[in-house]
Amino acid sequence: MANSGKLQGRALANVTYGAAKTGFCNTHSSDLFRVLAVASTTHVGNFNSQDLANTAWAFATVDHASPALFDVQFAHRCEAEICDDTHLAQMHQWFLWRAEQGLPSLVSSLFIQRCHDTFVKSPTSPSCFQHEVGAALASLGILCKQEVATAQGYTIDLVVERKGKTIGIEVDGPRHFVMQTPNGNTQLKRRQLLALGNWQLISIPFWEWDELVGSEKRQREYLVHTLDGL
Repeated sequence: MANSGKLQGRALANVTYGAAKTGFCNTHSSDLFRVLAVASTTHVGNFNSQDLANTAWAFATVDHASPALFDVQFAHRCEAEICDDTHLAQMHQWFLWRAEQGLPSLVSSLFIQRCHDTFVKSPTSPSCFQHEVGAALASLGILCKQEVATAQGYTIDLVVERKGKTIGIEVDGPRHFVMQTPNGNTQLKRRQLLALGNWQLISIPFWEWDELVGSEKRQREYLVHTLDGL
């Protein structure tokens, strides 16, 4: 990223956030975020609260450590300056990332709790797609729970018991993808549930389900094959 040194403040934070949000974390992402980390460390003094939260979330999403950037001073600025609900929720995911890495949160327990409480209060609304999958599972005699809260603060769309396993099912509509690549939010949620919650997860992407519309038999076969493939 040849021009990263020319970016400052909001522009730098926006580039960092956008790069993570797309979800296209390929073999070049580590090099990109290494450069962004150096630039952000240089210009973090010009960041406002939104820039701080977006930067923290972005690095958590791509799982790129940067001790020089995320030091005690960064954490204390986040605690002192961040108050918007969206940004508090992002910080909760950053704290989860710190836990993934076995690192301290660097902030007070009160701020950690505030971010957690903000994250979990985000409203959830099961989609028609989710209800369809739930109905198909019920037709197989598989009972499922919907919108199951986890210790990490996330909710899982559907949870079933299958052959002695507890399985989380994420019913992923178009907003979870950029083309057919899981976006940053989706990748982060999956990774943190696997790393911190020891969940067994499967994803049902919308384009696979769309191919089965109109055939309950094929829907049931798809679900059995997917569940038993774990």
